[in-house]
Amino acid sequence: MASRFDEQCEALLMFLEEAIDGDRDVERFLTGLGLARQERFDVVASLAARELVVNDRKLARVDCRLTGEGRHRAQQLIEQRPARRAAELRTRMLRWLDTESRRVDWSGFLASDQVVYQQHPFTKTEVEHQAEFLFTVGLITALSGDQAVDGIYGPKLSPRGRDCLIHGGDVAAYLGTSPVPSSTTVRNSQDTYIGSITGGMQSWNSATVSQVQHNNAPAGYEELSRIVELLLAQLPGRTELIGEAREDIQEAAEETLAVIAGPEPKLGKVRRLIDSLVGALGRAALPLGQGMAQGVHEGTAKWAGEHSQLLLNSLPM
Repeated sequence: MASRFDEQCEALLMFLEEAIDGDRDVERFLTGLGLARQERFDVVASLAARELVVNDRKLARVDCRLTGEGRHRAQQLIEQRPARRAAELRTRMLRWLDTESRRVDWSGFLASDQVVYQQHPFTKTEVEHQAEFLFTVGLITALSGDQAVDGIYGPKLSPRGRDCLIHGGDVAAYLGTSPVPSSTTVRNSQDTYIGSITGGMQSWNSATVSQVQHNNAPAGYEELSRIVELLLAQLPGRTELIGEAREDIQEAAEETLAVIAGPEPKLGKVRRLIDSLVGALGRAALPLGQGMAQGVHEGTAKWAGEHSQLLLNSLPM
């Protein structure tokens, strides 16, 4: 996981890229991150030493602007932000469980200082979503009920969850190296080329890796599992999909496989996840239907439509 200092440097790069010129107050932004005066100067100096910003220090006030390389790096970080945010939240939730003795639900986490990340607090919905994921992959245990989202009430670290923390707390890295039940999908984002692996098949991409470890899906879910794995295997090749379009599809597909791999998957939940995945595919093709290019090629709408139909047809009756 990135150090606190690295996170602050990355947050500043994204701020500079997204800020409107008249509102580019570096001093105020870094102060908002809780940095003391010397720490603010250290962040800018570090980025300047890597030629990512030009240091425009003005007496006692810190200031800087992006270089060409800095803008490229900032755009990479912005594209990776949803996956990085989810990874950070999962780690913080596990660490909170490890230190918090009274855990009725996640309300204590939401009231703690762990909820703030790069000036944007994690929401209740985000926490509940990741709690369900951590429960599904066996890193936490919790009380269950017909109406409750899994992982919400009475959450506790499982032995696997504690082992994950011992190995650093990076959930994606841990699931990629630790034996897991049935089918598990692991995603990681880096600057270098990495790729997608399904069984013995690999396809390479510059931003994201999807690793699907597939054994036998539960009876009735074999075809659905195969279709979702096929979708994930093909996703890196859809280079026209960037940012949220790619993230939404991959996240929905991964969660679907994780739920199918869990003990006695609930059909209602699987149907909701497939609806979410089909919706993500539909949104990916939407710009084409609106007559706006936005980097979406003609084949995307056909690809998304075909996979949506395959997913719906493969649902157990």
